[in-house]
Amino acid sequence: SQSEHLALHIIHSQGLPVLIKALNNESNETCLSCIIWALENLTKHSVEHVHNLNDSLVFAKLLRIYISSESSPDLKCRCLSFLRSTVDKCFNIQDIELLLYESPPEILLPALKQLCKILAQDVKARRVFVSTNGLKRVQALKPPAGSELSEAVTIINSYFPEDIVRFYSPRNLIS
Repeated sequence: SQSEHLALHIIHSQGLPVLIKALNNESNETCLSCIIWALENLTKHSVEHVHNLNDSLVFAKLLRIYISSESSPDLKCRCLSFLRSTVDKCFNIQDIELLLYESPPEILLPALKQLCKILAQDVKARRVFVSTNGLKRVQALKPPAGSELSEAVTIINSYFPEDIVRFYSPRNLIS
């Protein structure tokens, strides 16, 4: 919806669960593209709009579609557009953490930048991030030195004591 008010009305009328169910059950690319477009238009306005996606696994589903070799370029573009416009308004650590696995840099970077924003302000979120192995996953990333990804990892690490970061570093973990 182009209107913030109308989007909220659709969300409060339980429009999102219907779209999420359709996203999970649909296989036709044209329909999927339309569903993703509708989801993006409902959630693009504010944090309040995106909050309604919490725990729906939409990010994980769209990531799977994006990285699938069977997805068309148009569908991949639609997924990327949704993820980029929505991740920066998401404050649910667990939803963003889902993007730390298997994401290409164009999705991983917005996810890490949003984590930087959340972790900078929320001590409870830092605890959750460690307990859900988010910090461990960030330590396992191997971004190119000097890249934006590397900078985001450094910023995330700065929110934790050095011994905690070292503990979760891959070279210190025994598999």
